[in-house]
Amino acid sequence: WQLGMPVLAKATPVYQRVMDAAGVDMRCTSAREWAEQLERLIEGNATQLGDTGRKCRQYASAAYSKEEFMRRFDLAFTSIGFGVD
Repeated sequence: WQLGMPVLAKATPVYQRVMDAAGVDMRCTSAREWAEQLERLIEGNATQLGDTGRKCRQYASAAYSKEEFMRRFDLAFTSIGFGVD
């Protein structure tokens, strides 16, 4: 996602949560869904694929930025009683 490329993934709870947050549906629960999703990627036009890639990249840039990492790190320490200055 950080490269702006669509990614197919098994429909685990974590991937479902992240893909829902990103606004994309590229998860697969069966061999049939894998085949359908791959077919969509193969047949997709450049505009559609570009739009999906941009959504993925925007989400990854925000959700996994240094600032977000530091915010979560601070929250973890605060939650166990350490003040963060």
